Amino acid sequence: MKTRSKTQFAVLGLLSWQPMSGYDIKKMITMGLSHFWAESYGQLYPTLEKLVTDGLATKSSESTGKRKRHVFSITEPGRQRFLEWLAGPTDQPRIRNEFQLKFFLASELPLAHGLSLLEDYRTQQQEIAETYARSEQILAAALETDDAVEEISQVLGLTSRQQMLFFLISLRHGVLAVEARLAWCEESISALKKERKVKENAGD
Repeated sequence: MKTRSKTQFAVLGLLSWQPMSGYDIKKMITMGLSHFWAESYGQLYPTLEKLVTDGLATKSSESTGKRKRHVFSITEPGRQRFLEWLAGPTDQPRIRNEFQLKFFLASELPLAHGLSLLEDYRTQQQEIAETYARSEQILAAALETDDAVEEISQVLGLTSRQQMLFFLISLRHGVLAVEARLAWCEESISALKKERKVKENAGD
């Protein structure tokens, strides 16, 4: 299935929760989907317009002060199309990791280059881990005690406790993935430093 049609399903799925503007969808992708689904924002609005043209969504205008806001809603055919995709087979994940590509291709360069790549990547992943940990803590606490559920729902655009639970479980996948990448960084840095010492002892 082409990437463009998958984008349609990502948008239809979000619209199945509630009517949203393009900005609302962009915010949800950034806050909720970005750790497992990369989406081009330049493709978002053309996709929304195509969904309207195809009868899978409707578009209405709302005035908020001096600004006009376009709100999109899923139609019954759109909901049916989304549910059919949801029940269908899932493709294997396709991975494109620029860091991994650079590291793999740096094998003929001095070890210092590989170490620098690893240390920069570790710093990046540590920052992501901190962001995920804060979000996970807030969501878990809200679900445990029902405190601030309504407030968090408004910020994230979620409409039910179950949506929030699925959001947290999906985020947990990202947390564990980052932890694994950090463990790999430490192991790899240790391996390259060990190899550097071997080369130094050998006089290379």
